[in-house]
Amino acid sequence: MLSSLNRYLGLEIRDTGFCAVEVERRPNGRVRLERLVAHSWPPGEVVADGRLVNPEALETRLRAALKEAGVKARKVHLALPSHGIVLRTLHLPPLPRKALRDVVQVELATSLQLPFDDPVFDVVPWPGASPDEKGAVPVQLVAAPRALVQPYVDALRACRLRPLSVDVGALAHLRAVRHFRPPERPGAVLLVNLSATGADVSIFSEGILHVTRRVALSPYAEEAVPVGEAVLPAVPEAAAAAEGFAREAKRSHLSPLFLHDLASELERVFSFFQYTLNQRQQPLAEILLCGELEELPQVAGELSARLGAPVVWKVGEGLRGRRRVLPLWRERPHFWLTAFGAALKPR
Repeated sequence: MLSSLNRYLGLEIRDTGFCAVEVERRPNGRVRLERLVAHSWPPGEVVADGRLVNPEALETRLRAALKEAGVKARKVHLALPSHGIVLRTLHLPPLPRKALRDVVQVELATSLQLPFDDPVFDVVPWPGASPDEKGAVPVQLVAAPRALVQPYVDALRACRLRPLSVDVGALAHLRAVRHFRPPERPGAVLLVNLSATGADVSIFSEGILHVTRRVALSPYAEEAVPVGEAVLPAVPEAAAAAEGFAREAKRSHLSPLFLHDLASELERVFSFFQYTLNQRQQPLAEILLCGELEELPQVAGELSARLGAPVVWKVGEGLRGRRRVLPLWRERPHFWLTAFGAALKPR
């Protein structure tokens, strides 16, 4: 019974499907991997540009997948891509987190303008920041339209799950990476989550998310998209589910134009971070690469040569868990890492 209460489900939903990681979080801080579940669909059929367009299809597929896999966790941390996410740096009094949220709520109702109404948001104080001459400290606001987030929450509840939080996918991925390895060099971290429809690009500095945006790119020379498969319950069947995201795409070769355009876009985003956001003193420390593409080693080599920074794409060694599940984790940690990081979100 205690084991069941300590189980959490990290769920990443993409335009092309979902992947879920069930973990047991023990009181001593250790994490045990329990189950891996994945399912794919054609882009736009269930989720389009980050928006849930077919809630009934998501509910049906998710409910069936979790049941077939024998997932016991009811508590869910959901990770969504960067579509619709807005970031703002505010300067507020050094207050506890809850009090900061109350202050921001008042600001949103009176003077703080966002490009949408009725936001859901969180606030994150910059670590180690000193107060300015007015006694204020920098705080990062992360906001999204409720109309974007609420349909996912409703769908999870319809599956008799208990959503505890909705996380930005980039934050979940960084949390997972830091679970296995600390930063090795000072500076900014560029995170790239690749899919068959493009890339989510995010920049962190000292754990604070400064930039996140969606870049629409076609990775393959010929237009090819994943084809949805029947729900696949457990290892080794889950391996086929993970491969389903890229099965059709593998019939085409990774486009050289895609590699060139991706590197160029990352250079532009990082220049924006350094010069527009006044972060010139921040070098590029490393690039974290994840996602559903099979060709991550090829992408990693191109990005490292072009941007002059180490690329990290295979982490996750030392994780304990079920013997039937661990081989799939070790084969494709980059595929599961964002969902794993969501499952680790603090209570």
